[in-house]
Amino acid sequence: IRVAESTNYLAAEIERTLKINPRPVRIVVDNKEVVYGEAEAELTYEQEGLVEGDELTIVLNRDAGVNAGSYRIYAELVGDNPNYEIEVVEGTYTIKKAASVISAEDMTVTYDGTAHSIEATLNHGESELVYENNGQVNAGVYTVVIRVAESTNYLAAEIERTLKINPRPVRIV
Repeated sequence: IRVAESTNYLAAEIERTLKINPRPVRIVVDNKEVVYGEAEAELTYEQEGLVEGDELTIVLNRDAGVNAGSYRIYAELVGDNPNYEIEVVEGTYTIKKAASVISAEDMTVTYDGTAHSIEATLNHGESELVYENNGQVNAGVYTVVIRVAESTNYLAAEIERTLKINPRPVRIV
């Protein structure tokens, strides 16, 4: 800063350093949640503290993984901007286990001396179906329990179906 000499004052000069500190900016990555097998969710974030008219280029990524579980979502700043001191709050990308869907119908047959079993299907191949009280031979009404255990990407499930074996009519002549 320089002041020229005047009638009442001598000339003066002083040197000072002006320091402009970087402005704090906070990037908060939004948490995301999907069910296994669904499309990937779009990664998003909120920012606080950016001066109006300024822009930061932020790229969001998540840790690799396709199975049910939790994965880190993180932000990367593209380019260097010395005007800002950036704090990033990471998010979590959660892939929830999908429902196991067991499909089966009740069965009614007539006694013929052979074992009868209800057959079911499952909407995935990660686990095997387990049958309880299936494969009956004699006339009667049976409750068949069909279940699947929890697996890497699917929840456990259980259904009940009815296996009815009617007595065979006998004709006595």
